[in-house]
Amino acid sequence: MSAPPEISVVIAAVNEPELLRDCLQALDRQAPSGTIEVVIANRWGAAVSALGKDFPSVVVVDTPDMTIPQMRAEGLKKTRAPLIAFLEDHTNVVPTWLPAMRRGHETPAAAVGGSVTNGCFTAVDWAAFFVEYNEHMTPMPAGEARSLAGNNVSYKRTAIEACGDLFYRGLWETFLHAALAEKGMGFRCEPGAEVIHAKPFSFSHFSEQRWHLARSYAGMRVRGFSLGRRLFYAAASPLLLPLLTYRVVRRVRARPGFGYGAALLKCFPLLLFFLSIWTVAEFVGYAFGEGDSSLKVV
Repeated sequence: MSAPPEISVVIAAVNEPELLRDCLQALDRQAPSGTIEVVIANRWGAAVSALGKDFPSVVVVDTPDMTIPQMRAEGLKKTRAPLIAFLEDHTNVVPTWLPAMRRGHETPAAAVGGSVTNGCFTAVDWAAFFVEYNEHMTPMPAGEARSLAGNNVSYKRTAIEACGDLFYRGLWETFLHAALAEKGMGFRCEPGAEVIHAKPFSFSHFSEQRWHLARSYAGMRVRGFSLGRRLFYAAASPLLLPLLTYRVVRRVRARPGFGYGAALLKCFPLLLFFLSIWTVAEFVGYAFGEGDSSLKVV
């Protein structure tokens, strides 16, 4: 068997194959052949398998009827490198991404990531970007971090192995990172480990996705809780709208000079609408569970 690569990258393919093609091309430009191993967890079937012919070093794992966290877990099983990164199929790494990840993992940090830059610019796209990535938008402070974006994060294999089956339970990264923090494992943001979010959204599509992701998250969060505790979380969920809005505004104001302020004014009514959807969907997830929403997140 050939020597293991330097880093394995796991990508859940749930969006249009052309977005995935751009993602793979950006990874191809990072380093010499054999340095990066790419494992694609494939929900698209033949369309992604055909794309694999243009990228012969890519490993494709068929994962029909699985949630994105389950797809990532299946892809993880096929990796060989000492470092494992997770990207989304619509995130394109910048040229400094791999050196920055290397540099970050020279520290004791268990998880290393970087910022997310918006690559789509309609009002809907800006609202979607602020809703999803306000905590991790470019620039981010270098060094120790409290959280990392799930679409731009890498882990030491030793850290994954120290967590037993945690990474194979089909959980969103929010829950994985909380468990790592409980074990005293550190997170690091590394300058240059940046990705560009390249998926354009329609109003209807993003509205639907907000609903399913929020209900999925809330349902996972209260798995195993008593009915009383679930109802307590549901009753508190209306507080989310002012809290989430405040966080977005505060983080935009903390990054003057990057055009975020003007973009936020442009999309603010849409932002409030999408955050309202999230608030209601969390209520439903706490009260009634995740339903089939986890399977509908793309």
